[in-house]
Amino acid sequence: MTKSVISHRLLQLVVTVLACLMPQCVYGAFMVDGLYYVFNDDQTSVLVTSENSAGPRYSNLTGDLVIPPAITYEGTTYPVSGINGYAFMMCNDITSVTIPSSVTHIGSYAFNSCNGLKAVVLPDSLSYVDVFAFAQCVSLETVVLPSKIRTLVSGMFFGCTALKEVSFPPTLESIGSQMFSGCVNLTEVRLPEKLKFIGSYAFYDCSGITDLDLPLTLTGIDDYAFGNCTGLTNITLPASLVGMGYDVFQGCGALKEIKSLALTPPNAHEDEEGYEGQFHVVYRGPRDGGSSQTSRHLTRANTFPVMSTAMVWLTLPMSTELSTTCWERQMS
Repeated sequence: MTKSVISHRLLQLVVTVLACLMPQCVYGAFMVDGLYYVFNDDQTSVLVTSENSAGPRYSNLTGDLVIPPAITYEGTTYPVSGINGYAFMMCNDITSVTIPSSVTHIGSYAFNSCNGLKAVVLPDSLSYVDVFAFAQCVSLETVVLPSKIRTLVSGMFFGCTALKEVSFPPTLESIGSQMFSGCVNLTEVRLPEKLKFIGSYAFYDCSGITDLDLPLTLTGIDDYAFGNCTGLTNITLPASLVGMGYDVFQGCGALKEIKSLALTPPNAHEDEEGYEGQFHVVYRGPRDGGSSQTSRHLTRANTFPVMSTAMVWLTLPMSTELSTTCWERQMS
């Protein structure tokens, strides 16, 4: 056997192995009542998986998709404990999904780009939903999240342009990056009281949001979290907030007033581009008057993460002292 033939066969083997490592590949799948399943690692439960390894994962699913809590295979009953990554990706004729309480996790991209999907109710049994699980579901309007989940990972509802309202569980502590990025019709956002962190681009391009109440437990907001929220007019930063990333409010052209409840304003990063602008800052009292007010100007827009040519008012507590390391300023 020549070296070229050996090399070619080795290359074929490498390509085959790499293909098998891709999440789309399905091994040992079997069908029960129109859905495909694979055994979990412990062989005591099953995961819903895909029919095809590429393209639309199922070719004949329409209307309401009901995932059963258990199946019987070769005489043995197995609980359905999860949904594999990519399982129903691009199944455009599904309009709703019923997920049983036996399911504890949903894999990445599981329902990604299901363009006909309109409503999702996620059971309280869910402890983890992987990245971009429902991203690009452009008809999705309502979502009910699990009541006990603590963390939402990246991009779960990225690009869901029809999404209008989300019910957050009271246990939620962290919202991942790009979670609702591009949800232009999202208007009702009621963040839970225990929320501590909002990831980068989490609400980027959510132009339907006009007012937002940040919980008193929030400690950090990452880069561009509310960037291009062009409808946002007012926001209050809680006293618990200690840090913000780059350009958190970049492109928020309608933003008129920011109120900080902290005696020390949250630390804000400067943008590498060094965007220059002028922001009217009002502190030591409410915006609507009083001799205790003092006016100053920020000369570096990105010392406070807003990029806009509009006038933005900042209201701070009476005893606030501004640190020059966080807030560059000059007397007006």
